[in-house]
Amino acid sequence: MSGFFITGTDTGVGKTFFTKGLTTALRRRGMRVGVMKPVETGCGPSEKRHPTDALALATAAGNDFDVSLVCPYQFEAPLAPEVAARLEGQEIDSQIILTAYQ
Repeated sequence: MSGFFITGTDTGVGKTFFTKGLTTALRRRGMRVGVMKPVETGCGPSEKRHPTDALALATAAGNDFDVSLVCPYQFEAPLAPEVAARLEGQEIDSQIILTAYQ
């Protein structure tokens, strides 16, 4: 199994856009693709969470996994993940992300 880790230093720099394109290109070559966005911020209040980027990536990959596996951490505030987590009284645990990945 091979993998890619797409990262960037700011919001709105094209990480999701690039990843959707890469996912689409790989699928067109007949590859099975899994995607993950470990943390997404700006998802709205807890009772109406909508991780737009994670859902778009899952759609591009043709995955029907539960969104909690694609994006185990979803926060309301559109801030850096650690800050958004702290505002909700949470801490990001890398073991939870690894478990969802596996």
